Amino acid sequence: MTVSVVGNAGIAGAALAPSLVSATPNLSASNLALTTDAVSPSASVSQPGVEVTLGNVPSADIVYAKLAVAANKTAWTTPPTGDLGQLMESNLKAHVQAGDFSSLLSGLGSQLLSTFSTTQRDFQQTAVVYRPSYSSAIDGGAAAATDALQAAKSIQNNISLKIYTASGKAIDIAITFGGNGGTVQDSLGIELHTSDALSIAEQVAISRLASGFDAALQGIGKDSTQVDISGLVGFDTKVLSSVDLNVQEAPQANALRSLALHVDASRRSFALQSHAGNVSVNVNLSSPAPLGSTAQQQSAVQHYLDQFDTANQRAHGDATLLGQFKDAFAQLHSSYPVAGQQFVGQQSSRALFASRLSTEDQAALSGLADFEAGMSGDFNNSATYGITTEAGHLNYQVSQSTQTHGADKNKGLSVAQTQVATLDSVFAKSRSGMLNTDIGNYDIYRINDNSSITTAFEYADDKLKSASVTNLVSQSEKYQKLENHKIVAERNTPHNTFTVEDISKKLQP
Repeated sequence: MTVSVVGNAGIAGAALAPSLVSATPNLSASNLALTTDAVSPSASVSQPGVEVTLGNVPSADIVYAKLAVAANKTAWTTPPTGDLGQLMESNLKAHVQAGDFSSLLSGLGSQLLSTFSTTQRDFQQTAVVYRPSYSSAIDGGAAAATDALQAAKSIQNNISLKIYTASGKAIDIAITFGGNGGTVQDSLGIELHTSDALSIAEQVAISRLASGFDAALQGIGKDSTQVDISGLVGFDTKVLSSVDLNVQEAPQANALRSLALHVDASRRSFALQSHAGNVSVNVNLSSPAPLGSTAQQQSAVQHYLDQFDTANQRAHGDATLLGQFKDAFAQLHSSYPVAGQQFVGQQSSRALFASRLSTEDQAALSGLADFEAGMSGDFNNSATYGITTEAGHLNYQVSQSTQTHGADKNKGLSVAQTQVATLDSVFAKSRSGMLNTDIGNYDIYRINDNSSITTAFEYADDKLKSASVTNLVSQSEKYQKLENHKIVAERNTPHNTFTVEDISKKLQP
């Protein structure tokens, strides 16, 4: 007689994710959340765990069934071929090893635009690394592969590059990448479409954007917020009318959240959102501001960068946000369209006006196109061992605007260029050790600064009538000392200056 007893074993696991929450009364503070793609547990099948046979048998056999683990698989829309397909395949493998999204996007921008400018063919390809279920692994996984490719379409990490030619043609590039926290462990999808065949000049102009697109992708893929967009702003606007780069829902482990860049002959705009805060820069290339030489422009940009450093130091702001702002400002003010590359009305008007100015007139102005720019965000400053000693928020805005009247010094010509900056910052500071606002013993600082500089000169009957620089500065620093949440001491330190400088002699040839 034989009796069989069968027992099933189960395995269960749980994952705990720690969280850190800090609160600062009356202050805006950013919550930083670090997340990673969740990995689906390995699939298992229920099998006999222990089998015991009783009868005329000299011994009993004990059998332990192994859990069946379904290994990751890779699905492709079509088998990878050509340089671009092979690059996608190698990048996926590199990303698995490195874990850095820059390895996943490495070389894609250059390869995409270089290949397209030569072949002018549309391209569509998706590769997905997925974890199939045990049953799908047995039946060949065809259904699982299809499901994984379909799921990859909803990946939220996406990059879009749109290029428009002066003749009206459009080139659209879309890149999706990353996992979805479930079945899709990793993915890389590319779609490239053009509306019409390109001329040789258009092919050349697009190929010249290849390295710039590649540099931008590297910044987007890295776990940082430094994105190099300088290679996408200096194109020939006689051939290409505009370039747009957009990034939405960047990887959660990445400090970058979104980015939007637009460049054409008349304006450049840039907006970035990251864990450090927000940055925006808008350059008006159609403004009447006379553009200076390259050397003058570089000097003016450096002057502004130094000004940003000073403002951020006074506000106790975040170094990362400052770096983003400085990079964007410098890059959007680089590679201005040269004479003949701007649209005819703008170029003829600006050239006509600039031709009426002397070298001395030009030197009195910044040499930059008019602009509006700003940065804002929460910040936490740490001392030794990463202990927060300060926490607060800043908002900094800066702009330049130029007004001109007349175009002939004999009949009357005037120029007024105004540069404005505002700084608002509030932060709590510990008096000793770690900042803990719950206890109510800390200091509060409020910074409010406003400044404007106006350079103006006027000509009539071919003679200089007046020339001056007006400087207005208003600064305020308010301090409050709190003990047990009560203000026990406070002071307000204002600083105001107003000056007018006659620069007539500087404008005389």
